[in-house]
Amino acid sequence: MSDEIREGGSNAALTLGILSLIFIMVFPIAGLVMGIIGLRRSKMNERHPDAAWVLSVIGIVLNSLIVVFFLLAIIPSLVF
Repeated sequence: MSDEIREGGSNAALTLGILSLIFIMVFPIAGLVMGIIGLRRSKMNERHPDAAWVLSVIGIVLNSLIVVFFLLAIIPSLVF
């Protein structure tokens, strides 16, 4: 793999991990998707593999919790 592709992959993984944290309260489904993509791209990250992985995992967990709590709040109101 060329150095330019690896460089782009490492920057993208770190950026997607950070964006997944930013999108927690704005649009958690998009944050969840960005976290998953960032996690997959963190394998290509040679500069900061741990940072990209940790940010992506934290983003996935927090966004998943927000989505679950939102669904738990919405479903009972639809039933009754």
